[in-house]
Amino acid sequence: MPWRYREIIQFGILLLCVPLQYYLTNSLNLDESASHVLKIVKDLQNFKNSFFQISIKQQWLKFLSWFVINVLDIRENESDESPALEVFQFRKKLGLLQKSEKIHFDHPKEVLYKVGQVVEHITDGYKGVIVDWFFDNEVTKIPVYYLLLHQIDTNLVLPVKEVSQNQIYLLDKAKIVNTHLRNYFSLHDGTKYIPRPWLRKLYHKD
Repeated sequence: MPWRYREIIQFGILLLCVPLQYYLTNSLNLDESASHVLKIVKDLQNFKNSFFQISIKQQWLKFLSWFVINVLDIRENESDESPALEVFQFRKKLGLLQKSEKIHFDHPKEVLYKVGQVVEHITDGYKGVIVDWFFDNEVTKIPVYYLLLHQIDTNLVLPVKEVSQNQIYLLDKAKIVNTHLRNYFSLHDGTKYIPRPWLRKLYHKD
């Protein structure tokens, strides 16, 4: 009896677990390996439960996103990856470092958008992906975002723009073009950009 599409995918995921466990065992110490294997098994169970409820294209995007975050980034996370020198220079030039060095362990309810989401300015019409957020001050607590801008919007001089939350709205599943995009994000999962490990460490809940 021929296998159905779902059975083929499930079998492929099971096959992936074998070389993955071997890789973890040989790359990390015993405690680290066991911890990572348990985490990935749990994530695989959650992934399997929701995987077949979406379209084929979305299934592969979801799997690719999961694979990059949970497998390919393991070594980067273990070595405490830091931004490349060019990223530091770029952010320092634009005055981003001082605000972005703070680690956000939670995502306040007042902050409507997350790092990696693409938004558009309500009146000016330019688009950008969020690379940083903070509050203007501790009194009014108005969320402010730094956007890495869509370079097709050629009338904009700087590649990064600071905007208040009430000036933008979310663009679902949108993408942008920017030469600095790869420094901040690993891929686009069909909904938003997935931050690289160093950026995820600054925004734990995004």
